[in-house]
Amino acid sequence: MLKVVLSAIEREDAKENLWIVGAEVGRFLHYLVRVWRPNSIVEIGTSVGYSALWMASALSESGHLWTIESHKERFERAKTNINKAKMNNKITQILHHAPEVFYDKEVNLPKTVDLVFFDATKKQHYQFYEAVKPSMQKGGLIIVDNVDSHSTAFAGFIDFMIENPRLNTVKINIGTGLLLATINS
Repeated sequence: MLKVVLSAIEREDAKENLWIVGAEVGRFLHYLVRVWRPNSIVEIGTSVGYSALWMASALSESGHLWTIESHKERFERAKTNINKAKMNNKITQILHHAPEVFYDKEVNLPKTVDLVFFDATKKQHYQFYEAVKPSMQKGGLIIVDNVDSHSTAFAGFIDFMIENPRLNTVKINIGTGLLLATINS
């Protein structure tokens, strides 16, 4: 069922821009989750649930993904896609705005985040990083999408990540550009 839903989303994206990562990046995210073996993933920017489905489908039996979306229509489309793929037991959707969601005591995010995926408002990535930093421990993985396609919007953030002594960072030319950073202290 998952492949059917992913294919349907890809067809919809060909007709209207849904802001999905695309199949190449989706497969790469799936691979990273399989290899990295995180127990808790937080995704900032759900869109219609495409990347969440790729990552959640690679989680171990005890793993879980929390995905945050502030746009009500995209949130509802993602809910439909997640339900169709029968992945609602692995994915918790949160209708909220990041980074504020991390400071909202009413929202139940995991206390420890093993992997975080930034794919939302590009000018807020510093705030996303600062908000999630207390929840990430040594060995945690940060993935940032669109670092090539939105390089102007990321002015300074990429350098900040690369020069950050707490991180080991690599930029990968896949999709619209990914930045991967592991927490080393």
